[in-house]
Amino acid sequence: MSREDELHQLWEKLHQEACANGQDFYRDPETGYLVGTALALKKRKCCRCGCRHCPYGFKREVEG
Repeated sequence: MSREDELHQLWEKLHQEACANGQDFYRDPETGYLVGTALALKKRKCCRCGCRHCPYGFKREVEG
């Protein structure tokens, strides 16, 4: 499994745990940044920034 796949698995686990506990955010263990859960993001309109757990399904296109 690639490092990127491991990170995505970890993010999904942390997200599920935070949502199960009614939390709007969790801390990314790699960066220390707070990450908004779908619970928090549903409280506002989609910002079209490509949030990690966007409940609206928006995906930012990667330029390259």
